[in-house]
Amino acid sequence: VMDPQTIYEKSLYGTKLTDVEIKGSLDDVEVRGTDFIGSKGAVMDFEEAEDARKVGANLTDVKIINYEEIENKISKAFEKQLILR
Repeated sequence: VMDPQTIYEKSLYGTKLTDVEIKGSLDDVEVRGTDFIGSKGAVMDFEEAEDARKVGANLTDVKIINYEEIENKISKAFEKQLILR
């Protein structure tokens, strides 16, 4: 189990994360050449994932979240609730 925010200089450069459970944010963590195959719990937003791919990170087993899509779903859900009342 690892929190990327506590790693020295926040760098996972060239690391293989097989069987590593990630607990914590990958924000501002260096992931150039990092291999996420077999990791658990890694989450990135869509833009972070695109940047990581550009520097050679293998994002297999990373959950990629599109925050804009989530915001739209929440907005629609509240609009429906308001209409029902």
